[in-house]
Amino acid sequence: MTSESRRWIAVSFGVFIGVEILLGVVVAKLLVGSFVSHVTALKLELILVLSSYFLGGYIVGYVSPSVRTWEPAVGAALAVAFTFLMGFFSPLCFFGLALRRAGVGAAIAFCLALAGARLGEKAAAKHLRTLALGLLAAAFSRQALAASPEADKAIPQDRAVAISSPALAVSPEADKEIPPSHAVPLSLSAEADKIILQGLDAAYGFDFERAASLFAAVSQGAPEHPAGPFFLASLHWLEFSQNADIPGTIDALEPKFNEVMDEAFSRAKKMHEKNRDDPEANFYLGAAYGMKGRWQLLKRQWIRAASNGYKGYKYLQRTIELYPGFYDAYLGLGMYDYYSDTLPTVLKFAANLIARGDKQRGLRYIDLTMAKGHYSVTEAKLFLVGVLAGYEKRPQRALEIVQELRHERPNNLFFIFMEVIARINSKDWFGAIAFGEFLIPRVREVPYTKPHVSLFDLYLGDAYLGAKDYDRALETLNRCIEQAPEPRKATVTYCRLRMAQAFDLLGRREEALKCYADVKRRPDFFDSQDKAKRGLKRPPTYDEVVAQFFE
Repeated sequence: MTSESRRWIAVSFGVFIGVEILLGVVVAKLLVGSFVSHVTALKLELILVLSSYFLGGYIVGYVSPSVRTWEPAVGAALAVAFTFLMGFFSPLCFFGLALRRAGVGAAIAFCLALAGARLGEKAAAKHLRTLALGLLAAAFSRQALAASPEADKAIPQDRAVAISSPALAVSPEADKEIPPSHAVPLSLSAEADKIILQGLDAAYGFDFERAASLFAAVSQGAPEHPAGPFFLASLHWLEFSQNADIPGTIDALEPKFNEVMDEAFSRAKKMHEKNRDDPEANFYLGAAYGMKGRWQLLKRQWIRAASNGYKGYKYLQRTIELYPGFYDAYLGLGMYDYYSDTLPTVLKFAANLIARGDKQRGLRYIDLTMAKGHYSVTEAKLFLVGVLAGYEKRPQRALEIVQELRHERPNNLFFIFMEVIARINSKDWFGAIAFGEFLIPRVREVPYTKPHVSLFDLYLGDAYLGAKDYDRALETLNRCIEQAPEPRKATVTYCRLRMAQAFDLLGRREEALKCYADVKRRPDFFDSQDKAKRGLKRPPTYDEVVAQFFE
């Protein structure tokens, strides 16, 4: 048992006590002023105790940085055993220590906490998967930098994306006649702005090496401005998000991320100390805290991520208080509002103690950035694609937004890939296949996108499965495994799982069982173990396989 496991057993022990106290307060309020029989009170007490073990396990499973299921279960058993120790310290006979009863109670608590922890892990995995898609572009927000000739072009009204209404009264100031965001007095030169825009284009195309060199040039050329190190940190975030499933990735990238993140904070704080009413300084401090929170999200450090997200939220709020026309700042505010309001109920209660989120307000903020922003319009659209497909269950609208992006940049391979995903979410299998087959050869031709070809093949394999072309699905998924840059990647695990399901749908059960067994031997990723276990018990139906695409 590692020291980390022992620490989480101790944390679980405390969580169970805390949840039981919290539930006790809620139940007590319900009972105040009403008559309840002694038997009913005992029933309520039993429900309270059992619920505390299940909910406590759920909380630990959700918030723990890595997979924790047996640790909360052991913590629950110890909590029961601790209760029975009262027999050593009380002269009353009914507090006597009974090992058999203690064992039964510990076993029940163990099972309830284990079930809650597994459910919490599943919820965390699902939430993280949607977060990753929604936050992918937000890491590269153009942050309202000095205008470039391309960015200064007017945005046609028919291109503005509206969720609720064309005109949004986000705040009284928002309706006033205010200058566009690029009119905010900023300290970066036009040349630095041009280099950053080139770096962002490279990052969008997965050319991380070129993007890093461009952002580093900005950092050296403007040694007091936080933009250079901030965008370098954003780049490391994207690299990590693409390879977080490979053991050791965090150890390789985190020192680089922390180094440039610390530099971004240092520069932003110095700028803020010079003038606390500088909207640019407040914006970069908010953006830096938000970026740190996104890194912690990928590490599943939910509490730290929430803390840094809230700090960033306050600085972004100050930005628009100082200058309501800083429209790109609304994207970060909208992200925080949306995600803090879509947490599972148990965790949303805790999050609301810090700051109450509002999903609809978050969508309005994002809509405002898309309608009036000059530099974060694309990022806001990509973020919205993630939430429309993942949370709002509006895949057709997500597809429309992706198509807008692809028409704006027809040669961008990432946007073509996004259309493949969007068409799968809309169950347009043949459209996804057409775009996927168009994309794959081009990805292989470009050195800096070639390492991602296995991920593209996985989604193309899903499209073939959806279209019931199981032989082509097997061919594509097998290619995904062979061309994976790292055999430990989760894409390989999911390709094995999809191959097993394709074999089952073809009636080739023996081959399917071998693939399921292979998945069981690999690390769990987005419930791959659970899905493989179900596949080993019985072959899945076509509808069950397709349903897994959207879990």
